[in-house]
Amino acid sequence: MFSEALLCFGASSTSVDEHDNDADENSDEIAFMQIYIDSIFPECEDVDECILNAANSIGLKETPRYEVKMGEQCNWIKKTQESFPPVEGTLFFIASVEVI
Repeated sequence: MFSEALLCFGASSTSVDEHDNDADENSDEIAFMQIYIDSIFPECEDVDECILNAANSIGLKETPRYEVKMGEQCNWIKKTQESFPPVEGTLFFIASVEVI
């Protein structure tokens, strides 16, 4: 729900990742799940305001802990294309053969 709210309030994309806290079976420690949401925002977007509005819109009592990291600007299409190895090809023709 929160990731969708972030999209409504200015995020360009979000991805959700869940991590289990592996508590030892013999300990009194309580196992819990941590959820991480990675979001991408336009450079001009007020991230703090977006997160506050998203949290309020879904009724969270507290604003979640978050960290803002500035990513480098890149041409993501070119970067993706460069991750694929080149493919060699050759020119060939297929001729129609008629059997009588």
